[in-house]
Amino acid sequence: MTAEMQGMLLNGARIAGTCACIALLVWLACRSVRAERAAGRRVRPSLLTWPLAYVCGLVVCLVFLVLGHADEGLVTITPFLLVVTGCGAATFLRPQAHDAMMGWICRRLSSDRGRSMALGAIYAAALLLAGASAVYALEHAWTSTPFTDGARFAWLEYSFVLMLLGFLYFLAQRRGGAAAIAVCCVGCLGVAVHYVLCFKGTMLTPGDVYGMFTAAEVSSQYTFLLSQSVVNCMAIAAPGILALSLVRPEPREGGRTRRCVIIANLVCAAILACGLVWFQCYSHLAQDQGVDLYYWDLQASSRSRGYLNTFVAEVQDLQVPAPPGYSEDGAETLEKSYATTYDADEETAERRAQSTAQFDELRPSIVVVMDESYANLSIFDQLQSGYEGTFVSSCSEGGTLLRGALMVSVYGGTTCNSEFEFLTGNSLAFMGYATTPFAMFDLSGTSSLPKQLSALGYDTTAIHPNLATNWYRNIIYPQLGFDKFLDIDDFVGAKQYHGTTSDAATYDKILEVLGQSDDPQFIFDLTMQNHSGYDTGDIPEADELDYEPAGHDDEGDNAILNEYLACIAQSDKALDGFIGRLRQLDRPVVLVYFGDHQPYFTYIYNNAFYPTENDLDHQERLHETAYLTWANYDIAGTGTLALGQTTSVNFLAAQVLDRIGAPLTDYQKAQLVISRDVPALNFYGFLGTDGAWHAMGEGGTELRRELADLECLQYLEFGSTV
Repeated sequence: MTAEMQGMLLNGARIAGTCACIALLVWLACRSVRAERAAGRRVRPSLLTWPLAYVCGLVVCLVFLVLGHADEGLVTITPFLLVVTGCGAATFLRPQAHDAMMGWICRRLSSDRGRSMALGAIYAAALLLAGASAVYALEHAWTSTPFTDGARFAWLEYSFVLMLLGFLYFLAQRRGGAAAIAVCCVGCLGVAVHYVLCFKGTMLTPGDVYGMFTAAEVSSQYTFLLSQSVVNCMAIAAPGILALSLVRPEPREGGRTRRCVIIANLVCAAILACGLVWFQCYSHLAQDQGVDLYYWDLQASSRSRGYLNTFVAEVQDLQVPAPPGYSEDGAETLEKSYATTYDADEETAERRAQSTAQFDELRPSIVVVMDESYANLSIFDQLQSGYEGTFVSSCSEGGTLLRGALMVSVYGGTTCNSEFEFLTGNSLAFMGYATTPFAMFDLSGTSSLPKQLSALGYDTTAIHPNLATNWYRNIIYPQLGFDKFLDIDDFVGAKQYHGTTSDAATYDKILEVLGQSDDPQFIFDLTMQNHSGYDTGDIPEADELDYEPAGHDDEGDNAILNEYLACIAQSDKALDGFIGRLRQLDRPVVLVYFGDHQPYFTYIYNNAFYPTENDLDHQERLHETAYLTWANYDIAGTGTLALGQTTSVNFLAAQVLDRIGAPLTDYQKAQLVISRDVPALNFYGFLGTDGAWHAMGEGGTELRRELADLECLQYLEFGSTV
């Protein structure tokens, strides 16, 4: 018997077993309903809602199995089926179990107060069990070794979950159903963390939560697999839900006594709500509880301190605080000082005089292409397979102005943060890791490149061949100053590649927009072709690649790598063709092209090829993409071309405007002066002129001062406006 046939038989057995479990619970439900009606009793909704949770879990499992989406690591589902079905069946015995429990209490305790206290103790035990079940399900959904730094972090997370369950318990007037929903939600959070870790190679962060609608819209590009972690999570949560099914309020007489009980329950709920607010807003977990965040490795941080603790600590780190000693007058004076330094540089002044005169005469259109997941993976030791890199990394086309490595603050996703850094010139280096400005702030009062060029008479157009609501772009683009936004509705019938609109189709749209007016244009094109996942199998056979990195023979990983590289090869081909078409235009055009972040899987090769290097260098390699600036006319006063120059996405717009002679703001002039000593920076650190990466706060006195100045100026331009 072949391995394929064995797999089919195993999956068939799993499907049959799951169907049998569902059928058993449905039969028990029908039997219970008939019994209630035969006894002349009204069928209470709770008779069916409690087992429904278990039936839903089984149905989810069945759907995965029928679709053939079972992970190879799924060893067995038998314990899951037994536990979930057993707990679901036990819920039909709730009335008998509750009556037996009350009878036992009444036989041993004569006073009503004693009976209430005993029942309260039993319900408290149910809540304690449910809390432990929820925490265990959350953590074991994504790791087998949680809380490696000690039990105190487990108790901290357990306390938070208990407060949540207790709050819902009292809010629902001491009913277990609301708390059971919370147990399900906590378990689902663990499953979400598991899938985000599988698809992006990173933990689920608050920024991902802000963008959950965007994630849902692109989820069809991923293959969800039923893993052992997921079935274990559901099995672990099942006993906690069963325990809560026994929790129900005691029947009480009406009138004043009932009103007093309702008020007392609401007071308890309010007290626990205050505890939750304090936990989130006033207890700083990093400082007070030692929940340190390893931003370069949030998976290790979450494993050692607990996922929920780490998540809350990230939320607490979201604010954009004013720098120490900040004052608006002082920041404005500082900005003018840097602008004066820029203007006083003789070499810069001579070059700018020529390029500025040319810019004022030609008013070139500026086209920016931020290519989804575009990166030069040859930085991983040529993938130890002779991979030579991308078109952008070696472009020698006539008209090339700037080219090199581009440092970004995100990895594997959260495209909008690279978008924000480029369009505003602000860096996430001075914000919390999980900050997602597009989702969190009103950017109407923030300076931006579209607003700056619009003031110079440019028409401003944004292009994104996907849903306009992704990352709230339908709201944010007008706030940033775009006149028009062309979304997926403007690409009906456009050429597809890798299951979505091709890069080449967006270039056709750019040329169409350029042809609609002789006025200078600013066009920002965010592509979709290279979006993950990379296990779709929809690459044309003629485009397939077969790189096999030495020392890494995992067929699944390498298949994902080769599908991604095939997409990048098509992007390179389309870009080369686009440059050729721009060259034929009879109007001046400047092209800025860069990648927003690396794909989610490159950590595999980073870990395989560089296992012993320091954490900062290791992390920065994952945050490097590539950029290119090109013009279809000769830029006056360009001097030496900057090929192979590393920069960061927040500096890129200022450097391009400087190179082509466009007017600069004082903030951009300050950025250009500071970038002479700090060529690049992102959330993790900064690059010094010594070619080495340094963590924020390190480096010489002068570097630390310049970074502090940049933070102050960024707060003036951005932090104070939101």
